[in-house]
Amino acid sequence: MPRSPGTLDGPAPKAEAVSPVEENLTLYRKLYDCYNPKNAGIGDSPIVFTTERFTHIIMRVGPVEVAVNGVPDGRPTAEEWARVMAERVRAAVDGKKPTARVG
Repeated sequence: MPRSPGTLDGPAPKAEAVSPVEENLTLYRKLYDCYNPKNAGIGDSPIVFTTERFTHIIMRVGPVEVAVNGVPDGRPTAEEWARVMAERVRAAVDGKKPTARVG
């Protein structure tokens, strides 16, 4: 029987939880290769690329996959939003109340 969050006896082992997200990020890198994705330096294993209308950031934060999109010249920037999301997800994964904010 496949495992799901509802059938687990506690948290999944780290490698087991991270592996599917890393597989997704590998697929994203291949899929968006035409946009020359870069490492954003945000979260774990992040990629960032810009299209005509948006800046896209896809990253792993622990066992969680996070995607942030924003306009290239927007305020706050997609990178600023991604940093906040990474901090909030990391706090939630650690069992703490997320308090990170933009600004």
